[in-house]
Amino acid sequence: NNRVQWMCEKLAALYLMENNYEIKKINHKNFSEGGLSIFAIDPDNQIIFVGVIQKSAAGDIEEVMHIMKKDVLLTKISSSELLDEKLRTRIYQTIDLSYGGEAGFNQAIDFCSSILSDMNFIILILIPIAVGLYAQMRVKSAYSKNAQIQSRGRITGREAAEAVMRSAGIHNVEIVQCAGTLTDHYDPSNKRLALSRDNYHGTSLAALGVAAHEAGHAIQDKEAYAPLNLRMALVPRTNFSSQLLPIVMFGGFFFNLGTSLIYLGIFIYLVLTIFQLVTLPVEFDASVRAKRQLVGLGIVESDEIKGVNETLDAAAFTYVAAFISSLGWLLYFLLQRR
Repeated sequence: NNRVQWMCEKLAALYLMENNYEIKKINHKNFSEGGLSIFAIDPDNQIIFVGVIQKSAAGDIEEVMHIMKKDVLLTKISSSELLDEKLRTRIYQTIDLSYGGEAGFNQAIDFCSSILSDMNFIILILIPIAVGLYAQMRVKSAYSKNAQIQSRGRITGREAAEAVMRSAGIHNVEIVQCAGTLTDHYDPSNKRLALSRDNYHGTSLAALGVAAHEAGHAIQDKEAYAPLNLRMALVPRTNFSSQLLPIVMFGGFFFNLGTSLIYLGIFIYLVLTIFQLVTLPVEFDASVRAKRQLVGLGIVESDEIKGVNETLDAAAFTYVAAFISSLGWLLYFLLQRR
């Protein structure tokens, strides 16, 4: 009857509030079998399934209270005839409870927390890892392709970097050759521009693009480009944080550091994320300067800039991927605090 339905809804509301659930409204559904389904709607309009009351117990309020506390979640609800067809589309996963009552309700919450945790790991960690792998493959592919295309001017990477810096009035930067592939970099502290062997001696569009890009960093240094200065100031803190990463990655597995590990992870990835964020304008600006200077100085012709663009744009995407990865880890650790 209506009085029993009203009482069931109040009991459901009381139970949810006592267990710190925010609810927008409580509703019920009558079934031909004589059952009564009680469910709640939270402020985000998400359905929280509370329980099923059998008609045989509906005449006794104390028995109704007993059922509300002992059978809070219905096992295998997706296959139950008591469940409204409209609710089936809202089910993410069904679980079996090994015991009932409040302990069973807490067990269900633990199961759901594990599911959400797995989704967080997929979205915040695995997807950014996949993006990072794609970025690495993309830059290697673009570089290999354009390393085979020789510029018409036959200017080497070293000569291109020197020309770009000379046009900006820079004469105190040493250009040296370094080992490895795509290990090119500019060192503001020692005023040294290092190019890998293929880019130092090479005359390809890829070599010219990379060399001009590093020369762009030298120009930033001369002009006291604020993001570059900030990144350099963050380098010691970033290096220190990176040295702590093994503790976060392996310490939890062997020593179960719990909350301490989580907060250490938050600290590390906050520093790394800030560093990667500051790096983005530094790298983007250097590439813009490189493209402008290569064409402006006549080192490459306008129809050759496409190969330079492909190489530098692919390289820039690796920094975006690195930022996404750091941000993903930071958000993941922040969510683990709950």
